[in-house]
Amino acid sequence: MLVFFSGTLLLATVYCVPRGADPNKANLYQGSQFHCADGSQSFPIEYVNDDYCDCKDGSDEPGTSACPNGSFYCVNKQFKGQLISSSRVDDGICDCCDGSDEIGGKCVNNCKELGAHIAEEAKKIRREQAIGFQTRLAYVTDGKAAKARRDQDIAAFAAEEEKLRS
Repeated sequence: MLVFFSGTLLLATVYCVPRGADPNKANLYQGSQFHCADGSQSFPIEYVNDDYCDCKDGSDEPGTSACPNGSFYCVNKQFKGQLISSSRVDDGICDCCDGSDEIGGKCVNNCKELGAHIAEEAKKIRREQAIGFQTRLAYVTDGKAAKARRDQDIAAFAAEEEKLRS
């Protein structure tokens, strides 16, 4: 793929990632041979997501529940990606907010709403932090003023004590 950006030619590789595969591990699923993530064996790429666990680490079945130790990556666009146990894939329960863990459109994609909710909660927290920071600044200012008054009082008492001693 060729991409032009600000007059510069960039070369980019576009990977096709199988269902349930972590996009950060897309390179595992390229080419005609698949190599298990643990390096234990390799076989034709067609064996990926064939509902038979060929790799001990479960890396060949990201989109099925064939491997007991496998992981399924939920893309969850407009929210945040997450890994779930592959045992939760196609079990009739919607675990990913985008519904990608269940085939056939059984699940409603509510990632946008979840993302908006999380963003609103983050805004609330930032507002509360800003209020807390302003309160802290007020306490610091008050503390400095109280210290300055105390220092003045101490200096005045020291001067009066010196005057009385002489």
